[in-house]
Amino acid sequence: MMSLWFSIKFDDNKKDLYYEVYSIQANNPTMVADLGAATITTLPDFVAAKSEEYNTLVLELKEKQYQRDVFYTYLVELKDLNEGSFAEYQAQFPQRAKALFAKSEHKDHFIKGFNNVKDYASLYGYTLSLEKEYDLVKQAYLQNKTYVRSFNNLLKRVGDINEVVSESKKTNDLNTLQKDIKSSGIEASLLNVAISFVYLIFFSAIAIVLLFSIISIVFSIKSSYQSLLGVALLVVIFVICYVAASPVLSKSAITMGHTPSEVKAIEAGLLLFYTLLVGAILSILVTPFINKIKKI
Repeated sequence: MMSLWFSIKFDDNKKDLYYEVYSIQANNPTMVADLGAATITTLPDFVAAKSEEYNTLVLELKEKQYQRDVFYTYLVELKDLNEGSFAEYQAQFPQRAKALFAKSEHKDHFIKGFNNVKDYASLYGYTLSLEKEYDLVKQAYLQNKTYVRSFNNLLKRVGDINEVVSESKKTNDLNTLQKDIKSSGIEASLLNVAISFVYLIFFSAIAIVLLFSIISIVFSIKSSYQSLLGVALLVVIFVICYVAASPVLSKSAITMGHTPSEVKAIEAGLLLFYTLLVGAILSILVTPFINKIKKI
């Protein structure tokens, strides 16, 4: 009901503003508060101050992008190695590291990590650990990029209002934007509550099914093979769903600060839910036909 109410309440025409406010609120709540208290008199100072802040954010984002690109280049180089090329790369690594990691914040970490790789067989484990680290770096960069873009878009909205000549229209536009921002903040909170509620119900249902299955197994161990098969099937289906789930971060996942592993787990849970739902529907539809066939 909460999710249905939110879907009805949510204004799709303002979804871009919603994402902007959500991202800025998570990273810079002061900006949202300052804008909420702004008037047409203080608006020029707000735009000037936030424009300087935006320029700083752009420079910081470029630095983060550089650090991410260095990490990605290093990871790709290692993954492209084979048993024949590893020895040559290992011999040339000190010189390569000097050039590649010249401005890297994690220079010592990368050099120490590779120096601990003694042979090609142990390279796989090292690259696997680097991939997990890179996922976090990439996710942090994408979150920051979304924040900077949201900052710029909201600043542009305010700047357009500040350029309005008519004071009455400027006042009306500013009041409308402030109301929309406040509404977006409320809707963001409601969405979090709705999502948390759905997760709670979903995982509670799974926990109850597993609990009653275990109880059934304990009290009727000899005749509980069907329950055991059901639990085993559920585990197998979940494993398949987890393997099939993608860790790719969507716009909303980035905005809400989810990591690739969290996104993969959430998608796996949804796939499991849809699979069980389709299975239940098919069971309802097919069972009468099976019963008729048995009576023939």
